[in-house]
Amino acid sequence: MAQRFYFDLTDGLTTIRDDEGVEADDLADALEPCPFRLKRPRLSSL
Repeated sequence: MAQRFYFDLTDGLTTIRDDEGVEADDLADALEPCPFRLKRPRLSSL
């Protein structure tokens, strides 16, 4: 079942919100089209 994943970016002071997100079956599929690799990804749940 597809879900929508949002990837907000922050440097600790500034946050860039991902208002669009990406629809995928799981987190691995959501990360696949990412054009860059996050240095230290941190997952948070709302």
